[in-house]
Amino acid sequence: MKIKNDEIFERKFRDLYPEIFTNLEKGFEAIIKDISDVSSIRCPTLIISTKLDPIHPYEYGKCLASIIPRSVFFEAVPKSENLEKHLGESQAALSAFLQKLYREKTF
Repeated sequence: MKIKNDEIFERKFRDLYPEIFTNLEKGFEAIIKDISDVSSIRCPTLIISTKLDPIHPYEYGKCLASIIPRSVFFEAVPKSENLEKHLGESQAALSAFLQKLYREKTF
C-alpha cells in the first residue's frame, strides 16, 4: 500500500502537536469559540482551500466562506498532487483577488 505525502506529514504533525489535532477532531467549535466572531470580519477575505489538507480541512474553508460577508473562496489543487500547480494556482488567485480590490477600491 502506497502512503501519500499528506499522510506522512499528518502523522508527523500529529506527533508534534497532538493538541491541535484533538481540537480539529472536535470540530469548528473547538477552534473558534464563537462563530459570530468570524462573521464580524468586514474586510475582503480570500480563502484558499484544498480537499486533501489535513490541517485546514476543505469543509472549514467552505464554512468560513459562507460566513464571512466579503469572502472569496478558491479551491486549489492539493500540494501532494502537484506542488507546482498548487503554488501557481494559489499565486494566481491571490493576484486576481488583490487586483480586483485595487480596481474596485474596496480595500
